[in-house]
Amino acid sequence: KMRIVVTTLAVAVALAFAVSALAIHFVEEPAATAMMNGMPSADGASLWNYIAVTKPYTKWALWPGMGKLYKGQEPHGMLLTSYVSKDAKKVIKKKLGVFDPGAIIVKENYMPDKTLAAITVMYKVTDYNPDAGDWFWAKYAPDGSVQAEGTPKGCINCHGAKSANDWVFTSALRKGPPTDGAALFKHITETSTYTRWPLWPGKDKFYKGQEPHGMLLTTYVTKAAEKVIKRKKGTFKDGAIIVKENYKPDKTLAAITVMYKAGRYNPDMGDWFWVKYGPDGAVQAEGQPKGCINCHQDKKDNDWVFTGDIKKVKSTSGYSY
Repeated sequence: KMRIVVTTLAVAVALAFAVSALAIHFVEEPAATAMMNGMPSADGASLWNYIAVTKPYTKWALWPGMGKLYKGQEPHGMLLTSYVSKDAKKVIKKKLGVFDPGAIIVKENYMPDKTLAAITVMYKVTDYNPDAGDWFWAKYAPDGSVQAEGTPKGCINCHGAKSANDWVFTSALRKGPPTDGAALFKHITETSTYTRWPLWPGKDKFYKGQEPHGMLLTTYVTKAAEKVIKRKKGTFKDGAIIVKENYKPDKTLAAITVMYKAGRYNPDMGDWFWVKYGPDGAVQAEGQPKGCINCHQDKKDNDWVFTGDIKKVKSTSGYSY
């Protein structure tokens, strides 16, 4: 009897540990593998079931501006048809710049004779892979069997060229230039030559500056930005660009620094994309440089700019000026 009791107790303890381990396994499963509100987990089979059965993608909208069987290229098919979820369509049409978690893009890849070769999918999942836009990638055979899923190097290496466009090639997601240093320099020197823009209202060329910028500065702004400054609107609108030429005391150009307001780029930092260029246009820093942010955060209540107040200030008498 004693042996039976001990054996039974041992089995019970083992089962308890097994159940505990199973519970811990489920509790510690990364949140990125599943989403709320009926969305599929970041799993090839689950995603296929969602786009083929739960919410058939063929009933979704086509990518705005693209019809069926438009011209493609390798590694996708020579003919393509792209469907997008409702929330993704909104981002594309309104040029919001970045897709929200839950966005799904389904691309049918066809051979020249219009035979379906594969179906490739991009699915944005919160915190799934921040270094690659939080996209979960999947490739399916025409019958829905999974051929690749997760973070395939081929997909990421190719689409990385469009990381500034939220990793998509089909069309631009912003009204203005992408958040990319080289592309932005081309925009301000070729597409819309900044030296023809207005100077910052109230500032002449070569006004006195200070470190870390040049000792002499010349600041140009887009027309929309000029309007905000003059009318004390308080916040620059999406697309505003501020270009500051940084000069040495002898008026030798040392650098060109740029602030570009790109909606949804980084709300915690005013949605500013920052770039520093050498006099030849070579990118020296871009994105969210700590030096820029740490300094300019002292003016976050002035939309992160030092050059002049862009808000109406209330006096003690109650009048604004």
